[in-house]
Amino acid sequence: MSDGILFDIKKGWGVLIGVPALLFFAYLFPLIPGLMDLPLCGAKHFLGCKCPGCGMTGAFVELCRLNLRGSIASHPLGIFVMAWLVYSFFREVLGLVLGRRPPTMLSQKCRDVVMYAFLAALIMQWVFHLIIDFFVI
Repeated sequence: MSDGILFDIKKGWGVLIGVPALLFFAYLFPLIPGLMDLPLCGAKHFLGCKCPGCGMTGAFVELCRLNLRGSIASHPLGIFVMAWLVYSFFREVLGLVLGRRPPTMLSQKCRDVVMYAFLAALIMQWVFHLIIDFFVI
């Protein structure tokens, strides 16, 4: 095994350990007494307004419980983030099995477009929820 391949595989250990840990925690999250009562978002707790990621934890919890409607209600982009995390996990597993990184499916330009589209969607849904919260409250 060359140093380059070993370096690439070590780089993916965060994904290989972090994604299953996140899924495990999201599944157990509602079962831990008192945890649902804690403020999970510092912006919402201290500033009184939601941040762009508010509801993402709830979306992950609902996805782990296979509740698609609850996930969309918590945060509509949670499904896409979870899909990306699961894809990243399986890509790293495949890299370990093959002994090298699998080729990327998209060019760097396409990945940039997807990232900017996701960020635009994140900001749009955040602004939408801020407007709704402002007029409803």
